[in-house]
Amino acid sequence: MRCILRCDREQTFRTVARQLHDLLEAESCGLFLVPEDAPKEVHLVATYSDSYAFEFKPANLKIQSIPGGGLTGHLADKGEIAELHGEKLRGNPYVAGRPMEHLASGKCFALLVVPVKGRHDDLLGLLRLDNKKNPQRQPDPDRYFGEEDKAIAAMFASKIALLLESLRAIDACRKLTSTILEARRLDDVLGEILQRGLALLRADRGDFAWWDEGQQKLILGARLGGGNLEIGQAIPTRSIMQKTWEAQAGQMENDVAQCGYYYPLDQRTESELTELIKYGDRPLGLLNAESFEKNHFENHDRGLLQLLAEYAAIAVKAVGKEVAFRDLVEGLAEQPAEPKEYWTKALEYMRETFGFDAGLVYIRDEVQPRLRCLAWIGCDGLNFDPARFFFRLDETALATKVFNNEKPYFSPRPWEDPEVSQRGVEAFQIKSPLLGLPLIYGEKVLGALVAWTRRGTAVPTRFHLEELKPLAVMAAVATAMEESERQQRRFLELAVHRVKSPLQSILGCVKKVMPGGRATEEQRAESFRHLQEETKDLDRLIVRAARYTRLWREPLTLAEVDLRTLVKAAVEGFESQARQEGVELEVTLPEIPCPVRADHAAIKEALTNLIDNALKFSPAQAAVQIELGTTPDLFKISVTDQGPGFSADQRHLLLEPFASSIPPGGESTGSGLGLPIARTIVERHGGKLDFSQGAGGRGSSFWFTLPISPIDSEA
Repeated sequence: MRCILRCDREQTFRTVARQLHDLLEAESCGLFLVPEDAPKEVHLVATYSDSYAFEFKPANLKIQSIPGGGLTGHLADKGEIAELHGEKLRGNPYVAGRPMEHLASGKCFALLVVPVKGRHDDLLGLLRLDNKKNPQRQPDPDRYFGEEDKAIAAMFASKIALLLESLRAIDACRKLTSTILEARRLDDVLGEILQRGLALLRADRGDFAWWDEGQQKLILGARLGGGNLEIGQAIPTRSIMQKTWEAQAGQMENDVAQCGYYYPLDQRTESELTELIKYGDRPLGLLNAESFEKNHFENHDRGLLQLLAEYAAIAVKAVGKEVAFRDLVEGLAEQPAEPKEYWTKALEYMRETFGFDAGLVYIRDEVQPRLRCLAWIGCDGLNFDPARFFFRLDETALATKVFNNEKPYFSPRPWEDPEVSQRGVEAFQIKSPLLGLPLIYGEKVLGALVAWTRRGTAVPTRFHLEELKPLAVMAAVATAMEESERQQRRFLELAVHRVKSPLQSILGCVKKVMPGGRATEEQRAESFRHLQEETKDLDRLIVRAARYTRLWREPLTLAEVDLRTLVKAAVEGFESQARQEGVELEVTLPEIPCPVRADHAAIKEALTNLIDNALKFSPAQAAVQIELGTTPDLFKISVTDQGPGFSADQRHLLLEPFASSIPPGGESTGSGLGLPIARTIVERHGGKLDFSQGAGGRGSSFWFTLPISPIDSEA
């Protein structure tokens, strides 16, 4: 599965077909996708069969339900998981009767088709598997795909959908980048952003509105789709767009009839999503998307609209200045393999455009709390390797200041500035003014950009903080998109690897209980028991994997929650298990209520995962301590056990998917998703999950914090 980590779509699709073919013991597995320019068709993009391996003839099939018009097209039209065998397959009226050249016998005995659907239930493609094989690895007319096969194929389909949507967003960004480069008119760019944005969001119409300083009004600047306002007219004061501008924050309304301030630009609109367009700290206008369906938009859509708004802001400043911006954008549009290449190109652009011949890019370390130097220019002649240079996040330095504060900073005399690290000034021989900008994508700070002059005549000024922001935005977007794609591919690889073990065990048990084998009745009974346990484990794994992939998309149900009551309820659910295992649960709670605005079920799930993890690794006669504490700003819930702890080389893996279920020297003890699920839930609430090793390397403590925020009395 190494190719999944590379930017090679064709090879990634081939790998998916091969892995699913092997896991489900099918004679053939094919992946069909719906092209953006042909939404009523599915095209075969990858296949793997026993007879022809990866070779296949191109097949473009109509999505239609016409008798004799093709079974694959009919099942794509239905958009549901379908398993057919026997008479249901042989006598199916939609079979076209074309020869099955990809099958050795030329006949299909069993068929499994699983749709690949996007977040809005739109069909992105489908997986097709033909003919289940017997233990001798031969296609067997008497075997067919079961419920476990459906569940595994469905999990693959969900991962493929995530990957496809990520690739669609990357493609849109690249094309918008090219449009900004080539455009001579701002209207052309805005039209392209609306067209590609509405396609990504599966929305029906959209608008751009700009703030007119002279009129002190929002003015409609561009639109796509119907509407009762003309370009150049003012946006009504009672509207979601006007509220967005007044609040200086994006809005998401999934039932506009109930929001009380919706202005019907189109009477068919049911859901609306808006986002501010800002250049630096200066708001320029807003971008609006509307759907004719209720509950259409999700939190993920807000992130996409924010990205489109950033492109709109860049277009406003860049169109007409293509020569000055061309080198940077072209370099980022190439999508190199490593983020370091993005940043080296960005620093070179800075040198050629602004004349600053020295600069550094710091990126947040994935393992330790520090900023490490990733890319640099103008550092020749130094007596050390810049790649080894770093600042701790709690260390005084210009890079850590802009990273922690998420604001740019200018130092005219850095060698006298208490906010600047003198260690850095001496190491990099800085003798000019120094500036720094945070590298931000969405709400995540990725690192910091620092620039100065060593040998040139141009020096940074306070005004360059604003002029360099497009550089930081473009490169941060490219880095974040590459990282997002890498993480999704990594998750798919880990999921495949994690599923293999229980499947192999299940297959081993099946062989032992097959008629004609040499196993005794006692051995058969033991195999049946083991088969049942492994099947349950596999089911739990699939359910948890599906839960993990949905976490960032599901809206939180926020209400007032007393954390004392929540902790008590979570602990009560484990009292019986703890008694059976001889483990004591020790609970420490404050005497006063601990109210917080949160999703009760989600926070309870996070705490339950921590307690379950502690019990799993606790020996008999040990104690698990659950404590709820408070500070002026935070609530802290901790779970401490007396188990084996974890090794130093495991520390950076504990919160990663599928990597947290193996104690030192032990075997896998769970899905490996409990801690990642808990972390995601906590982070969505604005909190943080962390852990530490116990004294002497025994035991561990996991805790999470939640910000103390005022409770809405109307909640």
